This record gives sequence, structure tokens and C-alpha cells, in this order.
Amino acid sequence: MRQLPITYLLLCAVLKAAPSAGPVRPVLFEPGTEAGEYQAHVSRGSLRLTPAGIEFATAGRPVIRLALVGARHAAPLGDELLPSTSSYFLGSDPKHWRTGVPNYCKVRYSGVY
Repeated sequence: MRQLPITYLLLCAVLKAAPSAGPVRPVLFEPGTEAGEYQAHVSRGSLRLTPAGIEFATAGRPVIRLALVGARHAAPLGDELLPSTSSYFLGSDPKHWRTGVPNYCKVRYSGVY
């Protein structure tokens, strides 16, 4: 039996979608706009990984926050760098553009307990 990552199952629960038996579209993680954070974009929302925990956001719904009880805040670290990058050209001012943002297959928290 194939195992699904916990982040995929949590996203399905938040987005009210059932895990499919077919191929799973990989979730790509990238450094967030704030230092020490990572994010992932999916078709119906986003996932933000912070030192305090994980946040799930979908349009028109409250943000869901997940934190481990008794855990220390630990900065997430990107793991398994992918050959792809992302670029964001928001607005007309190049100072606000983000180009060559690295993509990661996984994000790990270390030393939380």
C-alpha cells in the first residue's frame, strides 16, 4: 500500500477533497516571503510552514493552524532541492519581484522535542 505524506492528507481535509487513488500531484515547497518560513501553493489554497507551526488557508474560510503541544519553535528547513524554480512578477516595480525562488520536495522540522 502506498503511503501519502501527512501534509497531503491534511490539505485534503482542509479543502474537503478526498485523496484520489490515481497519481498524486506533488506539493512543491519554497522559501516564504518572511525569513525562516516555507510555503506551498495548491489549486484551492496554500500551506505556510513557520517556526510556530503550520497554517492552512483557503479562499473564504478561516485559517487553520496546527502546532505540536509542548514543542519548541524550530525553523523549518527545505530538503531535497528540486531542479525547478518559481518566479513572481507582482506589480510593475522590479524591486517587488521574486525570481529564481528554489523549490523543495520536503521541508523538515528538527529539534522540536
